[in-house]
Amino acid sequence: MPNKNLCILVGHAGGDPEVRYSSSGTCIANFSLATSWGKKDSDGNWENFTDWHKIVAFGKLGEKVAEYINKGQPVMVEGSIRYESWEDDQGNKKYATKIIARSVDILIKPVDNQNQEKVNNQVDNKKDEEESDLPF
Repeated sequence: MPNKNLCILVGHAGGDPEVRYSSSGTCIANFSLATSWGKKDSDGNWENFTDWHKIVAFGKLGEKVAEYINKGQPVMVEGSIRYESWEDDQGNKKYATKIIARSVDILIKPVDNQNQEKVNNQVDNKKDEEESDLPF
């Protein structure tokens, strides 16, 4: 049976993407994504919770994310979960969990025809030939 690392998140961008470029020129866009959920507490009162996810997009997908994603925008991210660990300068063990995006879709309807093209342009990295440039 083949293994699969697949994560699909639907939420709101927590901020505008931060963009940088690798030494080989590959675009790397990072943004946070908020997902919300709720449950009833022991008294029957509804409690709301928000989880924050670190999203990373590489290559052409990163460029599209940088161009079209803005703070508060509802988006759907499909990707894989990546766990990282390292030691800081003081020797303390640090951990991070990131979602490496394969596709990012904008989930709002456009206000005008100019934005229609932006929204209809699914940001999809699966078919990009740049996958060989990914640093992992």
